[in-house]
Amino acid sequence: LEVTLQSLSAGIPAGISEAGLQPTATSASSILSSTQLDPKNPWRDYLLVQKLLDSAIVPTKNNDLDAGYDLYAFDVVTIPAWGKALVSTQISVAVPPGTYGRIASRSGLSVKNDLEVGAGVIDRGYMGEIKVVLRNFSDTDYRVQRGDKIAQLILENCRQCPIKAVKNISDVVGRSTRGALGFGSSGK
Repeated sequence: LEVTLQSLSAGIPAGISEAGLQPTATSASSILSSTQLDPKNPWRDYLLVQKLLDSAIVPTKNNDLDAGYDLYAFDVVTIPAWGKALVSTQISVAVPPGTYGRIASRSGLSVKNDLEVGAGVIDRGYMGEIKVVLRNFSDTDYRVQRGDKIAQLILENCRQCPIKAVKNISDVVGRSTRGALGFGSSGK
């Protein structure tokens, strides 16, 4: 975030103090309010990350073109064989408008250790600690060390729209070739 501050020419938004970019008491409501949609708000194009403890690790990317930001374990946790564990990161985030955060598995952990992420949606309004559900699909326990890369956070577009109940969808949008054909209907 220090680099972020240096790159902003529009100044610091209300609710944020200059010293270390620490949020003030009003920052959560001002960042997520309609002012975040204001093109003059310099924070609208950033993934905001707050360390809940000083020793927490801010998400990183190995390469600029990577889709996900690596999330790091804060605690040492053993995930039992064929079991699951909740792994702390000691960070919270505010995702940009029009997005949500998706916590996804890391390919290396999946291929080499049969570890997969369980739940994984970070709603735009959620500002609590990010915790990662890791499931172990192997016959051996897996030990997560503090500082291990455990998952990746991907920002995905998310359209918000009102719901309209209708009697028959096909009457409104027309018929499709597939219709109500479900699982396995498109082949192997």
